[in-house]
Amino acid sequence: MKPFALWACLTLALCLSPITSAAVNQETSKKFRIIYVEGGPFSNFQRIFQGLCVKLQHLKLVQNGDVPIPRHTASLEPMWQWMVEHARGQHIEFLADGFYSANYDEKKLYEMFNAIQQRIAEQNDVDAILVFGTWAGKYVSKLDLSVPVIVSSVTDPILAGIVPSEDDSGKDNLVAVVNKDRYARHVELFANIFGFHTLGIAYEDTETGRNSIALPQIEKAASHMGIKIVRCTDMFDIGNEDLAAESLTACHRDLVRKGADAVYVTYNMGISEKSMPAILAPLLDAKIPTFSQRGGDEVDQGVLLGLAQSNDLAEGAYSAQLLSRIMAGEPARRLPQLYIEPINLQFNQETAKRIGWKPTLEILMAVDDIY
Repeated sequence: MKPFALWACLTLALCLSPITSAAVNQETSKKFRIIYVEGGPFSNFQRIFQGLCVKLQHLKLVQNGDVPIPRHTASLEPMWQWMVEHARGQHIEFLADGFYSANYDEKKLYEMFNAIQQRIAEQNDVDAILVFGTWAGKYVSKLDLSVPVIVSSVTDPILAGIVPSEDDSGKDNLVAVVNKDRYARHVELFANIFGFHTLGIAYEDTETGRNSIALPQIEKAASHMGIKIVRCTDMFDIGNEDLAAESLTACHRDLVRKGADAVYVTYNMGISEKSMPAILAPLLDAKIPTFSQRGGDEVDQGVLLGLAQSNDLAEGAYSAQLLSRIMAGEPARRLPQLYIEPINLQFNQETAKRIGWKPTLEILMAVDDIY
């Protein structure tokens, strides 16, 4: 069996063993009150939250979890308010004043968590906290909170120092979704398909920037497969999407000049539907294959390959199962953190034509979405 097919089959087998949700005590009339915290908006958060809400409906913890993703914004706040108004049911309450975002402002993040700590201590109206993203996850893991915390949508919770291992969160009130070696598998899959020898990546060379793209995972996979990494670093987490997009476009030109055979398009706040044509232009002109770390819309917008949006929905469903078990009385620290995502490959046919690549039948059989 070829490496790609073997890897896909092994991963599929791992995905067939989800955690089992515990039954919520039906006798209590008290609703489980939850709040949401993020360091700043990110479109992946929207799909993960949607998956969480849909799963809560399947678990009969809310009556309506079919929350729509808003258009033309990466903010999750409209989705939270939709659940406040429409979730209904006797078990969970999405608090109307329970949405917290620091909008990538470090001072605001500090003030926000101080306010949450004070709220829990004085009002005692929060039963659990949903925390999305590396930045907020790192901060909340250092706090001594009296309520359970579920951390989701983190590139690598262990590398970021949110949890010490996949087996132990290190805190009784904390559980994080750990998708072990997810991005190393991306690189291995990409390399098995194209057999390239030089991989280009662009990222911000800070602790947060390296952690947000799981750089050690990328380096580990590249080293294992004898692949040279070509790098371009710049400041991307600057609160200005247009400037970040310009910097990323310049980096892609630089990666072409440095001889990259393929480019792994990592998480970057400069990427949007508006900016994607310019960002990808240097790579398309050089006929360089690309793989999206984020997947989803980025493949629809022109990146050659990635994993489907359904993977984010599945991670959200996993987080919902963790929440249901906490509601049933299980301590957060005892819950299983390890989550293995399914293989749902996406493929942009127009991009393949532009770079002159014809996928094999084996690859097409593994594709779930063709754009």
